[in-house]
Parts: sequence; structure tokens; C-alpha cells
Amino acid sequence: MRSINILPEDLISKIAAGEVIERPVSVVKELLENSIDAGADRISIRLEKGGKRLIKIIDNGVGMSKEDLRLCVKRYATSKISSIDDLFNIRTLGFRGEAIPSIAAVSKLRITSKPHDQLIGHRIELEGGKFVSLEEVGAPSGTIVEVRDLFFNIPARRKFLKSDRVEMDRIVDTVIRLSLCNLSIGISLKHGNKMLFNLPVSDGFISRFSLLFGEEVAEYMQEKKGISEDMVITAYLTLPEASRPKVDRLFFYVNGRAIKSNLIMKALMDAYAERLIKGEYPQGAVFVDIDPKRVDFNVHPTKQEVRFQDEGRIYRAVFLCIKEMLHPLHPYLDPIANEGKMVSAEEGGQYGIPQLETPRVIGQLRSSYIICESRDGLLLVDQHAAHERILYEKLKGEVLNRKMPSQKLLEPYRIELKPMDADNLEEKRKMLLDLGIEIEPFGGNTFLLTSYPPILKRINWASFIEEILKDDSGNEIDSLLKEMACHAAVRAGEALSNEEMEALLEELYKTELPTNCPHGRPTLKQITYYELEKMFKRVV
Repeated sequence: MRSINILPEDLISKIAAGEVIERPVSVVKELLENSIDAGADRISIRLEKGGKRLIKIIDNGVGMSKEDLRLCVKRYATSKISSIDDLFNIRTLGFRGEAIPSIAAVSKLRITSKPHDQLIGHRIELEGGKFVSLEEVGAPSGTIVEVRDLFFNIPARRKFLKSDRVEMDRIVDTVIRLSLCNLSIGISLKHGNKMLFNLPVSDGFISRFSLLFGEEVAEYMQEKKGISEDMVITAYLTLPEASRPKVDRLFFYVNGRAIKSNLIMKALMDAYAERLIKGEYPQGAVFVDIDPKRVDFNVHPTKQEVRFQDEGRIYRAVFLCIKEMLHPLHPYLDPIANEGKMVSAEEGGQYGIPQLETPRVIGQLRSSYIICESRDGLLLVDQHAAHERILYEKLKGEVLNRKMPSQKLLEPYRIELKPMDADNLEEKRKMLLDLGIEIEPFGGNTFLLTSYPPILKRINWASFIEEILKDDSGNEIDSLLKEMACHAAVRAGEALSNEEMEALLEELYKTELPTNCPHGRPTLKQITYYELEKMFKRVV
């Protein structure tokens, strides 16, 4: 008696549909991509009950003939590819021939379509994957797809859907992702009686981004293009001042396809290193245009995952493009770009970063902020963050040059730890020694600090040891240098003389990145004279 059976066709269809269609957002994504591939320049999306009751997408694309309508609901029927070679030269969003039959298998589907060169349209209807009818109808040029009662025939799957609000949030995110890389298409999205957005054709990425997320965000956005032999990287990203604690406004595209990529995310965050506080992200998008033969989109039915032929090359290209965009972050701080000249706030832009000339110190606010007068206005400097930047770059230079000085303590500092912390410190001892910090075991869970770099004379060792034992960043040397600089820097609430403040500013302006501390916090902020005049109603 055999135990292996061939599954019936309707069960195969439902299993296959589960890979492509997980929830309403999957339907919206697949149909929207079909409309884009059809050459539409206007797409309308209508939803009811978070897409669970109705998903209706209307486009003015090329449309389908009666025969194409009959074929489009069959699995692996597609107009996008016809050979194995085509699979490695994909230039369309869809290509697998799975979406429409997968949607049909788990819903009540109706497709109405008419090519532009025909007078009569046709409509096909299926229910649970079973053919219902195919008839002639009057219809506008293009295609109308209506998906009703999603998962009506799979109650278990329907029960796992979230609330209308949660499903709509996912749909909105997907429509936004696709709209940002299809600027020549007007897209509207309506839920019930509420129009969520109606995007006209846009003349540029920043214009559409500002329509979706506000004009103030667009004001902080920079554009940079990097070109190599067979690859173009285009970055539209905000300055660190407009960062967010969420990654929900950061989008990646490869050859016009919205994707998820840990590789591109790592390249981007590495490029922003020390300009963002931990847990903060810029807003915008990175576009990678590459020879289709060097990227594989056929990884998963959702087509959101990709494999690059040369990941290292992609990483370097993205990293360098964004790094060049950020350095110099503000061109009028660059002595080479400006030939050492001072540049006014009007020339430099609205961001109010001071000029190369060290500003005049006026005083200290709350023993924490240095108040200065610069050519263009009032400058506030966070003394701790500024000193932290100075010390970090000094320590980094000493490590790179292998010239980290160290001095012996007259009386060793005793460190008592928990057993697990003692093991952790034992593992870090060699690394700390390379940084001039010598710690010796003293029996059990006790250690003695016997020498340290003179630059750390102000440090609270108990607090420092606690911090370095908690570190799990993966880049331990750099993290240690940042902690050393942070703990050794002048503290907030510490009074400084005018001479000390002037010396600190002079040193800050010599650093590679005077605008941020090593952990990404800003070191200085400027209020321009123009902003002051607006504040006091001298100008409108």
C-alpha cells in the first residue's frame, strides 16, 4: 500500500497561492506591479475593510485581449519572459506568472480589460480559482481588477489577518514604496469613502517625497549620483538633522524594484557613522541601477529579496556615494572647497553651521553650553560633545600611529566584578592593553588597574569599566575609543574659563567632523541673524 499521493489541483493551487498571497498587501503589490509593467500613467486603488472585502485597481495601461485574459489566469502564463536567458535579464517587475492565478485561487476575481486599439472589452470572472464566465463588455482602455472576499475559501487563513487598520498600514507603505520609484505615474489610494492620497505625476523624487512626508523634510534632503562601469547609484537622503527613530521612511530600489536589503542598509549606516545617534535613521531612498545579469530577483515569490553577483562591489559603491554626499556635510566648512574663505549663511544654506574662522566666545550657559558670536549669528556649542569629538580623534590617531602613551598609577585601582563580568573583562584585557590601559588579575573576580593613557586622568573608572563590559557593538576597538573619549571629556555642568572655551573651539575646528560627537550627537547649533530677526518680528 502506497503512502505518497499526488495532491489534487485545487489544493496545489491554494498551497502555491500561500507563498505569493499572504495578506491583502500582497494582492495590492502584485496588481500594482502589473499595472506599472502595462505602461499605465494613471492608477487608481480602491479598498474596503483593509482590502479584505474589496481590492479594486484601475489603470490605463495597454490592456489585454480576450485571449490574453483567458491565459493570464493560468499558472506560469506571462508576457514578461519566454526563455531561461530572460530569467537572468529581467527588466520588468513581474515575470513569474504566479500572481493572478494565486489571487484567483483564494478570492472572487473579476478582470475587465480593453486594449487601446479595440472597441470592445472583455471580462473574465473566477471564484476560488474556478472559471465562472468570459464575456464581451463595454470598458475604458486599460484594465480593471476587482478582488473580493479574500481567503473566503480558506477560513483558517482569513482568521490570521489583522485589523483593518493594521492591514491598511501595510498597504499604504507598499503603495508609497512603489510610487517613489514611478514618478511618471499618478497614483490615488482610497479606503472606503476616505481618499488617503492622490499623487500627481512628479518632476522628481524629492518633489514626490515632500508630497508624502512634508515639505520640511525635503528641505534637508541631498542628492548624489555615483557612476561606475555598469552601475549607477543615486541617493536621495536627509541630513542627520532630519533623522528619525524609525526606519519607515528609508527605501531601497534595484533596477526600479522596491527591495529589502541588509547589504544596502549596512553600507548606508556605515556611511552615516558618527553623524547619527544610535537608533536614528535618515529619510529618503537609495537607487541601484545595474546590469540585470549581475542581480538575481528570482529568490522568493514576493520578488523583494535579491542576490548580487558581487556584494562587495555593491557595498563599496553605495558606501562611497553616500560618504561623498555627506563629506563635507556642508561645503562652506571645507577649506579646500572655499579656499579658506568665510561664507555667509545665505551662501551656505539654511543649516547654520559656522564658518572656518573660530567664533568669538561670549560666555557659558548653565556651565554646559558655550555661547559664541559668529559672522552669521549666535552659535551654541555643547562643551561635552565638542570635547568628546576632540579626544576621540586624538585617541584614534594615537592608535593608528601605534603611539598610545601610558603612565603607571602610584597606587593601583581595585576593580571588583561579578563572575560573568570578570570573564568578559579577561577577554578584553589584551585589547585594553593595546589602548594603553593595563589591567591585571588579582585573584578571584578582582582586578587591578595599573596604568592608563594620561588623556584619561579625569575618568571615573568604575563607570567606564561598567560601560565597556556592556558593549556588544561588534567593533570593539572603536567602541572603546568612543567610551574613553566620552568618559574623559569635560562634563556638562563644569565651569570653564574664557581661555579654556576658546582653546576647546579652536581644537574642535581642527577635527575631521566638528559637527558631531563620536556617538552622533550634534556638537553645535547656530541661530542665524535672519532667524533672530524673524523671531523678534523684524522681518516677515
